[in-house]
Amino acid sequence: MHRIAGVTARSIPVLFEPVESLVKSKKKASKKEKAAYNKAKRKNTMCDQSVKHMLTLRKAFDAAGAFARTILFTLDGGFCNRKVFKATLDRCLVLARCRKDAKLCFSANDPVHPRKKYADEKFTPESIRKNDSIPYRSGKFFIGGKYRKIRYKEVHNVLWQRAAGEKLLRLIVLAPIPYHLSLNSKANYREPAYLLTDANDLSIGKLIQAYVDRWEIEVNHRDEKQHLGVGDPQVWNDSSVDRFPAFIVASYAFLLLASLEAYGAKRTDEYLRPPKWQRRRTRPSCLDLLALLRKEAIENPELLKSADLTFEPVEACLKAAA
Repeated sequence: MHRIAGVTARSIPVLFEPVESLVKSKKKASKKEKAAYNKAKRKNTMCDQSVKHMLTLRKAFDAAGAFARTILFTLDGGFCNRKVFKATLDRCLVLARCRKDAKLCFSANDPVHPRKKYADEKFTPESIRKNDSIPYRSGKFFIGGKYRKIRYKEVHNVLWQRAAGEKLLRLIVLAPIPYHLSLNSKANYREPAYLLTDANDLSIGKLIQAYVDRWEIEVNHRDEKQHLGVGDPQVWNDSSVDRFPAFIVASYAFLLLASLEAYGAKRTDEYLRPPKWQRRRTRPSCLDLLALLRKEAIENPELLKSADLTFEPVEACLKAAA
């Protein structure tokens, strides 16, 4: 969207499912019961469920006719492990933030020991950042509403013996980005970022931009929790505890898609005018979309008759706004 309309990327949710937590074994449980609990816990993690849903999305892409297109999964640091990098993901690539102290190496390539796979010399992403012999390169990436300069390093054909085995990876080091709290304040610096990916043939610009755009997932979580109440379902049926949050997130996704189809990516005059003290936004927020939806519902009550509501639409909109 930064190329099409000059605004920050918009993330559309496509899946929202809970991961059940197991009942922890009691302190007086036997060793056999504790071992069974630990084994079941290792098989029921967020990473296991994520890999399962990655395969589901790949099948959905194929069913939609996108068989020839590759999916790039941009993940947070909690998913940078062996369960993700060693998973068999056909026509899928992974880009994940890794720890600064991850033990990496290159291939051995030792003619004396041809069966040796990993070199003895190990290095970490932090050591690559501090290595002055590897120069920084820079590029312009769309972040925070405009194109900004980001410095980076990259190392090809990296091996992560513990998590990825013999799979060749690519290490990307992002330098700390300076920022100012005010015009005359001193420069503060954010933490550096270290990325590992198996997308060895993809351009570095696309990978870094994809990682920057991943922040929109956090924006989704904030909107769903603060403005839509996805974490506060008031339901009686046990099955609804899982279904209600998924329904709310699906409604949120349709709201975002409808706004893009009807009004485009930018904030237009159709939206309610913000107060004078508020900075002019180029992209409508979730509150802007909800306010416009209530306004249209009040002005066009006949459009809501198909929903078979047992109360007045105007009253419903006012209660929702409150």
